[in-house]
Amino acid sequence: MAAAGLPVMVQDAPASTGVTLPAPLVVELSKLDGVESAKVETQPTAPKVGAVIDATAGEFPVLGGQNALFVLEEYARGAVGTMPASEFPDLLAPVLRSYLAGAHAEARAAFNRLLPLIRFGLQPGIAWSIHKYVLQRRGVIASATVRAPAVDADAATLAALDLILSDLSL
Repeated sequence: MAAAGLPVMVQDAPASTGVTLPAPLVVELSKLDGVESAKVETQPTAPKVGAVIDATAGEFPVLGGQNALFVLEEYARGAVGTMPASEFPDLLAPVLRSYLAGAHAEARAAFNRLLPLIRFGLQPGIAWSIHKYVLQRRGVIASATVRAPAVDADAATLAALDLILSDLSL
C-alpha cells in the first residue's frame, strides 16, 4: 500500500465483497502504512463506527455508508463523513451542516424528509438503477441505463420513485 503512494480506505462492505470486517480487524488495518480511513457499511453501522473510533482514540477517520441511512447516528458516534450514492449530496449537506452546528432537531427533521429517497436507493438488485434514474431526472446524466449484473427498475417502481422526487421538489 505504501509503495503505491496512494491513500487507502478500508471498505467494510459485505454485501459487495462477501466479507465482513470485524471492528478489531478494521482497527488493526488502521495501523498499516497508507491506510488512512475506513467506510463502514455493515449493519448496524453506528455501533461499528463507534467501536472503531473508540479503539483508535478518534485518530482514524471513519465514514458511514449504506446510502447515509444512519448518518446522524454515525455522526453521534464520531463519524467524519458519509458516502451515500451520488444523486443527493446537495440535499444531505445542509442536514450535516445543521447537525455539526448543534441544531440536531433541525438536522433530524431535514433528514427525515430525505428518508424515502435514501430508503429507495437501498433496494438490492435495482439500487444502481434508482441512483441513475434520479441523476437523470436531475439533469446530471443523459441516460439511466445500467450494465449487468445490475438491472433496470420496472415502470411501477420508477412511478413510485417519481412520487418521492415530487415530494422533494426534484
